[in-house]
Amino acid sequence: MARPLVSQPQGNNKTYQVKYHGYYGFYDQTYGSGDYHIAFFYEDGTVFYPRIADEYYLSNKIDSLLSSPAFIEQSKQKRTNWGIYTLEGTQIKIEKWELKHRGPTKFKTYEYFGEIKSNGTIVFNRLLDNYWNQKVFEIDREFTFREFRPKPDSTNRFIE
Repeated sequence: MARPLVSQPQGNNKTYQVKYHGYYGFYDQTYGSGDYHIAFFYEDGTVFYPRIADEYYLSNKIDSLLSSPAFIEQSKQKRTNWGIYTLEGTQIKIEKWELKHRGPTKFKTYEYFGEIKSNGTIVFNRLLDNYWNQKVFEIDREFTFREFRPKPDSTNRFIE
């Protein structure tokens, strides 16, 4: 059984700084091939965080993939696509599950720390690995906002 998230959603996360009528995206080429990371934020403190293969990003077909009920339902069944976020001023923290490659449990959690730079940009600059001795990594991930409707609902079996 996976370890539960360390934090709990903090009630009312309404703020003018995070937009809820679309997603924030970041194209990551850290390991050679690219993945497009998407973060849908919900007012209840939940974040839906699917990754999309680079061929959809490069061919500008992200919105059509996100409009696919089959893709959304399949993505919603993966624990690693879910997390919670908290806000304090312009600071934001996301905690989400990641697959663990060794050990008795299958999942670990990461905490991403960043700053909301504008209504359309969030920059994450630190990553805390909650499994390996609380190791902190410096990162540079700039997510930009894109309007998108209909937004997938936040119903999932991993966060209550």
